[in-house]
Amino acid sequence: MKRIVLLTMAAALAVTAAFGQERGASRVAKDTLGEQSAVSVGKQYALFIAVDKYREWNALRKPVSDAMEIRDILRENYFIDEVLELYDAQATRANIVKTFAQLQGKLGVNDSLFVYYAGHGHLDKGSKTGFWIPVDGGIDQYEQANWLPNAVIRGYISGFKTIHVFLVSDACFSGDILNEHRGQAPAINTDYYRRAYKLTSREVLTSGSSETVPDESEFSSALKMCLRKNNEPLLDPMSIYNDVKKAVRKTTPLYGTLSAAQHQDGAAFLFFRKGKETPAKTPDAADSASSTMRKSVATGNLFVTTVEAGRLRISGNGVDKNENLVKWGECSIEKTPAGDYTLTMTYSDGKVETKTVEVGRNTTGAVEFTYRLAAKSAVVPSKLPTLDNKPGGKAEEAYKRGLKYSDNGDYDRALAEYAEAIRLNPGYALAYDSRAYIHNNRGAYDLAIADCTEAVRLDPKYATAYVRRGFAYDKKGAYDLAIADYTEAVRLDPKYALAYNNRSSAYRMKGQYDQAIADCTEAIRLDPKYAMAYYNRGDAYRMKGQYDQAIADCTEAIRLDPKYASAYGVRGGAYRMKGQYDQAIADCTEAIRLNPKYAFAYYNRGDAYRMKGQYDLAITDCTEAIRLDSKYAFAYGTRGAAYRGKGQYDQAIADCTEAIRLNPTYALAYYNRGDAYRMKGQYDQAIADCTEAIRLDHKYASVYYSRGDAYRMKGQYDQAIADCTEAIRLDPKYASAYGTRGEAYRMKGQYDQAIADCTETIRLNPKYAFAYGTRGAAYRMKGQYDQAITDCTEAIKLNPKYAWAYDARGRAYEAKGDTKRADADFAEAKRLGL
Repeated sequence: MKRIVLLTMAAALAVTAAFGQERGASRVAKDTLGEQSAVSVGKQYALFIAVDKYREWNALRKPVSDAMEIRDILRENYFIDEVLELYDAQATRANIVKTFAQLQGKLGVNDSLFVYYAGHGHLDKGSKTGFWIPVDGGIDQYEQANWLPNAVIRGYISGFKTIHVFLVSDACFSGDILNEHRGQAPAINTDYYRRAYKLTSREVLTSGSSETVPDESEFSSALKMCLRKNNEPLLDPMSIYNDVKKAVRKTTPLYGTLSAAQHQDGAAFLFFRKGKETPAKTPDAADSASSTMRKSVATGNLFVTTVEAGRLRISGNGVDKNENLVKWGECSIEKTPAGDYTLTMTYSDGKVETKTVEVGRNTTGAVEFTYRLAAKSAVVPSKLPTLDNKPGGKAEEAYKRGLKYSDNGDYDRALAEYAEAIRLNPGYALAYDSRAYIHNNRGAYDLAIADCTEAVRLDPKYATAYVRRGFAYDKKGAYDLAIADYTEAVRLDPKYALAYNNRSSAYRMKGQYDQAIADCTEAIRLDPKYAMAYYNRGDAYRMKGQYDQAIADCTEAIRLDPKYASAYGVRGGAYRMKGQYDQAIADCTEAIRLNPKYAFAYYNRGDAYRMKGQYDLAITDCTEAIRLDSKYAFAYGTRGAAYRGKGQYDQAIADCTEAIRLNPTYALAYYNRGDAYRMKGQYDQAIADCTEAIRLDHKYASVYYSRGDAYRMKGQYDQAIADCTEAIRLDPKYASAYGTRGEAYRMKGQYDQAIADCTETIRLNPKYAFAYGTRGAAYRMKGQYDQAITDCTEAIKLNPKYAWAYDARGRAYEAKGDTKRADADFAEAKRLGL
């Protein structure tokens, strides 16, 4: 073992001291909790978000003024270092998310954050999810445009590295964001505060649980009164809640901890009230100039960090007996060999401390030595640390064993070794990150997020940890949080292709396809052989309807990785949308061969079979997709469409109903159910479903046609004509729409228009029996009996069971005086059930 003594550091640390006045909150903490409390008080931040004037929701009267008044009360009476505000037009969803993301990088580990929201809230009764409604929030409860779910808010607050967060929400339906406190309130005394402020807190106070909150908020009035009248130096959320709930009668305020956040039992956020005492005197320039290392100190710290591979930085500071900060200086030790080092600090009073630091991986955060001398006056340590070099130290050995186990898929042993590495070296960021990798592979995303959060706390420049945490957020559906983490990784490492690729996936899931394509393009530029980036870009192109580009990208992904099942599946989906059903079936079949549990491939192949009229095969594939994923709405919808094609309308209606339950915005499921109702003669239900399908997506010609035909069957011919006209506008080759419109014109006595429409139908589809029958009937009403007989004869030839065509031809024969043929046609029409 090589021993290195760092004698050069003494000169480096013997520098003129720099003084700074202690912050007011720190002074309150020490006065209240005692000099030896070891409570570290960072900055106090406050974020206010409030909306009165909504773009679509009804306006509110008081949220902004309430927020500003609470802001002013805090500024006047409590120590607040920085206030951030988003009011009315500023309080968009994007700005709120951006502010939360910026706070992730801004907040220090000892800082505290108070968040106040006032405005509209909404509860989705199906999912039991609460939302904040930003100023640009839409009013459509199914689309939920620009709404901010409590899950996203929870995610951001859980990800903050700061020790304390206190959220107050004065909005309707805000109670689902917290775990309600139901225990016995602790005794509020010095011991409680001293213990509570050292632990991590994530506390929530809401104006209501799952009820509507009045516009004139008695909750905010009670909160303001509580903050004003408090005379104690420290104020915690539990005390505020106990005061507020007594004054509120119209709703039920709730207090608790943030759901799924890293709150520690007994922890609490604290407001520090300003006192009237005179602030500590700042030393004058003469004092500062003469102060050196031998300045009397009561406490001190030495910080050790690895700033890059093979380089160590040591810096120190202390607090003198007048509570002034004393900086001792810093130095760097170059070319330090990689490995674990034991640092020994020997103080002038004989006390010795040892700590371990890892050098060589650029992942270690600060390792802190702290000493407190019994005497009020003492000198800075006369001996500086020595480093005992231990290449391959115990922490690193455990970590390397964990890597081997992980590479072999033995995750349980790997986790045990990583935990041992962390126990031996709590500052081992790489071990946290590697453990997060396993948690992600196992689907334990909350654990992965916790480990990555610790890794980036230890090393804020650790880009890989941001990517892993982004992946976990992505899998939890917290796409905004994922994008924020990937963006930070890209900022730290602009050549990080994986971060661009993963961010593209989150953008794609949010429906932001252009951003997804741009990120994939950058990932491909950085790594031209990145198969997944081609796949992701291809899927974004598919979702944009750019199917040729999607096929080209997936083809390249397959070339780079011939076993890439997802690329075959997405290419198959693009072929299906282009109407190339055989190619779609071939690609999906290969995807299933490579991954027999690939539900998307079964669904895509099933839909291709349906479009080919192979309904039984379609039903079989969709059934398998549903078995693999019981919540696969599109598989239910496609199976329902296949049942409809087979004439099994009740099964079609059942499947489409389930698809709609799983995805209330699934327009095609409404259409297919509506068309099944139409075929069953339940025209009102058909019209209602088609109307909803059109509201969700007005680009489907078939939906307008189906509703138009239902209107025709109800005798509402003008509505039928209007809908069929729109169907024809969307699809000028829609033969059935011309035919139905022609029949509606005929029923209105507009025979020339009827004949024109039926003629176009026959041109587009020469085997369309209904069009011949309708045109024949129109010719008969115009007295053109020979043309009527010719058309009806063709209709009967195409459909020998077309009773109505026999009746129409019989009437034409009758008008011509050919009673024998007329009677024969009438008899056949009657036999067929007319």
